[in-house]
Order: sequence, then C-alpha cells, then structure tokens
Amino acid sequence: MRGPRLVASDIDGTLLFDGHGITGETIALVERLLDEGVMFVPTSGRQYANLRRLFGPVADRLSYVAEGGALAVVGGEVVHEQAFPKDVSARVIRAIVGEGGCEVMVSGVEVSYVLLGRDAFAAHLRGSLGFDVAETDDLAGLEEPCLKVAAFCRNGVDPRKVTRWRQLLGDDCQVVASAPQWVDFVPPGLSKATALGAVLDRLRISPTDVVAFGDGPNDREGFDLVGCPVAMAHADSDIIRKARYVTDTVERALASILDGPGYEW
Repeated sequence: MRGPRLVASDIDGTLLFDGHGITGETIALVERLLDEGVMFVPTSGRQYANLRRLFGPVADRLSYVAEGGALAVVGGEVVHEQAFPKDVSARVIRAIVGEGGCEVMVSGVEVSYVLLGRDAFAAHLRGSLGFDVAETDDLAGLEEPCLKVAAFCRNGVDPRKVTRWRQLLGDDCQVVASAPQWVDFVPPGLSKATALGAVLDRLRISPTDVVAFGDGPNDREGFDLVGCPVAMAHADSDIIRKARYVTDTVERALASILDGPGYEW
C-alpha cells in the first residue's frame, strides 16, 4: 500500500484511554504527518471546540468530524451539518427526563447546553472533559441547531432504559450507548462515515487513500468507506474482522506510516 493522503482517528478508546489530554508524543507525530502533506482528522462524538482544544498546537491545521458525524469542519468552514428537527429534539429531551437518573446535554455547533442549576454536571463537562458549556432554562427552546442530545447516566448506562428509549422514539432518532455513562441520541442516518465523506470531497481525496483508526460500532461504516481500516487490539470482534490491520496503539501505527512504505503494525 502506498502512503495515505489522510489519516482519520476515533478519539475515546482509540487515541485516548484515560479521557484526558493528547500526549506530546501524539501531537509530534500528527505534526510530522501534516508536514509531509498528510491531513489528520479526529472523528469523534466529542464537540468541535473540545477537539480543537485537545489538539491545541496543531488545531488550526486539522479537519474535524465532531458530534458523532453531525458536524464536519475543513479549514474552519462547516462542510457538513445534520441537526434534529425542533419537535424531535424536544421529544428526545422529554424522554430522557422522564426516565430519571440522567443529566441532559444538548450539543450546538460551538457549545453544549445544560439546564440551569446542574452545577456539578456543568463542572464535570468543563473540568473533566474540557467542553465549552452554556446553561439555559429551556433546552428544547434553543435557537441554534441541535446536533445531538446526550444522557449522562449517573449510575451507568442501563440497557433497559436504552431499549425503552428506542421503542419510544422509533425511527425519529438513533439511540447509541457511547460510553459507560453516556447514551447519545442522534438524527437518523447519522454516521461518522458520511461526515468524513464530506471532508474527503472538500479536500478532493479518494477514500482509497485514507487510513482510519477505530474501536467501536460507530466506526463500522467508516471502515467500509476507507482503503485502510485499522482496528485497535481491544476492539469489538466485528470491527477487527473489518480491519486490514490491528494495532495496540495509534502512535505505533502512525510512526510506522511515517517510516513507510511497508508498515509494521
């Protein structure tokens, strides 16, 4: 395989395992890729502002797939945006509140919104996750597009709740358990692959010239899109089956790409 023109990587569970910052080693490898003309694209359920903060020293040089594929940004310009209709996002918010035991977060383009008075939750988002957060007394009445609604389940995700939410919301919404305490509610048909495709179209890069790293179900369609899917060693078995290579760390694989051709994973 010739060297890639673009590298896309999932973040949590792929590039990050502790939920904290990107290491200096990783930033240095990404910078080397960029210097050699290879674009790097974080593909994540995280917000755009948070991803920029994670990659601070090179943030202005990257393209981004954020909010699970609801937003794609190239050169600071939004090239893909998929939002809920207002009535559907309102139904989702009511469904989460109705179950109890969960905090609600609504993702706009620039910031995430929480209810006034949820100080501990807002502090967790700002301090532990590095999100830009605004508070409101009406999550359903926001002016800007609602890209995603998320439930933070204080006692962990209960599969029974997920099942009830799917039954209640039907085809108007995808309900995905995205982390041990998080459930994401996103527009139907949303995928990181669609958003990545918009990035590739803008940059005029063929999917066959892309290496993509991932570990979970929301990376599956991206693996079908790109020429070289790479699974993490701990990934779901079906993700590993779809992968061309398997690696234990993204850093090792990036170093191999930079040393190419002929990768050692």
